[in-house]
Amino acid sequence: MFYGCVLLHCNLTYCVVISDRPCLLYQELEETRKEKAKVAYERRKQLAKLRVKAEKTAEEKLGSQLEILAPIKY
Repeated sequence: MFYGCVLLHCNLTYCVVISDRPCLLYQELEETRKEKAKVAYERRKQLAKLRVKAEKTAEEKLGSQLEILAPIKY
């Protein structure tokens, strides 16, 4: 599906394309890349929320003990 596209240069990281019309292949690849990036971002965001929640819970349960452990590099 390279109708209307001319591939000038391609390596492992990028491709240079001259086109009078958008290439369907590149549009599909870009859409799948965006979807994967969105999923990865949502996962990182969820893990960050869980990490903050876990730190808060640990602080509540181990408050005085954390003060003793703070100077010790573990």
